[in-house]
Amino acid sequence: MRSWYPVLVVLMIAACASRPPRQQGMTMPSPDGCFVQVWDAPHFGGAADYINGPREYANLRDLPGGRKWSGRIRSLRIGPEALATVHADEHFRGTSVRLNKGFEYVELPTSIKGEIESLQIECAVRTE
Repeated sequence: MRSWYPVLVVLMIAACASRPPRQQGMTMPSPDGCFVQVWDAPHFGGAADYINGPREYANLRDLPGGRKWSGRIRSLRIGPEALATVHADEHFRGTSVRLNKGFEYVELPTSIKGEIESLQIECAVRTE
């Protein structure tokens, strides 16, 4: 029976090695359209997630679900009912840029690209 142990160990290692790395699940966007979708590479490449509003995030180190986006955001899309302000420093300090609802930013301005440390998301007021 012991002769099977080395074979079993090799099979388990091979099975684990062939699996892709486990990724944390993506947050679902707010159904009311008040969200910011973020990517860690320009042109909507790399890892992605949704950050929902309305809410102020004084830092992006520990978002809901243990997600970390501090200094990682390189492109983003603003939801159809969201207005956002991104800041290069925590606690809404440093260089800031106001982002309009429904816009896509395939590449962020040099002043904040990969530097976003805090985020404010407001929900746009609907006029119907």
